[in-house]
Amino acid sequence: ELSADDRQVLDIMSPQRVFKGQEALQPSLSNLEIRYDWLDEFYGRTRYEDISALQGWWNDIRALTSRLERGEPAVFGTNTIKRYAHRSQIDDTLQPYSVFLPEGFETSKQYPLVVSLHGSGVDEQAEMQGYAQAAGMLGYPLIAPKARGLSDFYVGKSGEDVFECIEHFLALYPNIRRDRVILLGFSMGGYGTWRLGAMKP
Repeated sequence: ELSADDRQVLDIMSPQRVFKGQEALQPSLSNLEIRYDWLDEFYGRTRYEDISALQGWWNDIRALTSRLERGEPAVFGTNTIKRYAHRSQIDDTLQPYSVFLPEGFETSKQYPLVVSLHGSGVDEQAEMQGYAQAAGMLGYPLIAPKARGLSDFYVGKSGEDVFECIEHFLALYPNIRRDRVILLGFSMGGYGTWRLGAMKP
């Protein structure tokens, strides 16, 4: 359990405090911030039935902080599925989405972007493995918004979240072609694809 002093250290180490003023790094700070939120939520629990995610969050924090200390954005490497996060313009919350960058991805080259919308009853990570394999074969980056939950049908905040995820990813990787964003989805995600595609073709 974290003591009051430990919590104060975490607050002092908050990415927004430490890297304030470094404009080029600002869009990526939310990728680190959400892991602090997850830790805070974890340590606020009274029971710890499942601690499996804990080590991964700490490893991610170390890796992202190391990049920031070198003056590099807080992003992950290729050929792995990782959660990023954007700060919502709707309600100022951190909203997660999953990202896969194919092996050989280079920030000096232009790429299309594949955006995958998950079906009802599962989050975006449940469908990432299969889609990541296909995106990797094509050599395209892939993102999958959580979109506020499991069954929000991509309306209201959930739909806006998809657009905000895309904008956040484009801010992190300006080499992505804005005119080549490919939207796909399964089941409820298929509904979201038709709806959001029609809204902003």
